Amino acid sequence: MTKENTDHVDTLSDHEMSQDEASGESGEESGHESDMSDCDMEGEDGISHGMPLEHNEKKSAAALCIGTGSFSDPEDIPGFAHFLEHMVFMGSEKYPKENELDDFLGKHGGYSNAWTDCERTCFYFEIERKYFYKALDKFAQFFICPLLLENAVDREIQAVDSVIPVKNTDKLVITWAYPPLLDKYRYKPLDYLSVLLSHEGKGSILSYLRKKFWATSIVGGTSFDGLECNSTWTCFSLEVTLTDKGFNNYLQVIQVIFAYINILKREGPKKWIFDEHKMIDDTRFRWKEQIDPIDYVEKIAENMQMFEEEDILTGRLLLFEYDEKAMTF
Repeated sequence: MTKENTDHVDTLSDHEMSQDEASGESGEESGHESDMSDCDMEGEDGISHGMPLEHNEKKSAAALCIGTGSFSDPEDIPGFAHFLEHMVFMGSEKYPKENELDDFLGKHGGYSNAWTDCERTCFYFEIERKYFYKALDKFAQFFICPLLLENAVDREIQAVDSVIPVKNTDKLVITWAYPPLLDKYRYKPLDYLSVLLSHEGKGSILSYLRKKFWATSIVGGTSFDGLECNSTWTCFSLEVTLTDKGFNNYLQVIQVIFAYINILKREGPKKWIFDEHKMIDDTRFRWKEQIDPIDYVEKIAENMQMFEEEDILTGRLLLFEYDEKAMTF
């Protein structure tokens, strides 16, 4: 693998074509009868769910992550990058039928997805292994010669503007804005802060708030999400789920949080806390369960835009070095 600032493709598949794969491709090219025999199951609602008849088929997957996102939107067209993410799936010159890839994936136990972030856009799919190379060609053509169909514009605009559920929960969210910290991923100073602020044991913020019947949970931290971590800033947030009593006393909740932060400043960073957290991350990574190929290639393709080549597999998951100065807030 090579790391560049342009587009990256990561695939997970067998590089040697088996006899099954060769026969799978020839069956696709000869017509639709072989496709229809593999799956195309329908639910009670009459919608095809693309469930294969053979559930034990191994899957292959591919992903493409582009170093451009919503920060590149024209000032007068907000949401344009997200809109283009939808439009490229509308067909290509080689495969002009709308939704042809999704139809092919659905018939062979797979699916596709995509997302647009502030500075990255990622496209990915998975399918039964023997149909991978045919699907990869259909997928690649979206980025070689997309049609960008005019008659699909209005429909895709509605899709982009659609999905947000509302929950009746009272939450207090405090956000801190830091300079860009992606280059400090090897010691992740905000992970150290998150461990302390989200701690639930004796002497913690949550322990005190629960005794007061002001809160039920607390979650803090940052992520490699493009909104929270990009070239302009890094966001760290603390989210407290409040009880009704806590909602009526939210100012006192804020005072408790900042009083605890002042204690951390006075005490300074502790290497043993970092080492303990590092050991937990190392153990979790060592015994990490195998994930679906599509989720794997999606993350790896994005990681190639973010980390040094030697850290592409581990950059977002592990702690590498202790830096006391970086952890002094």
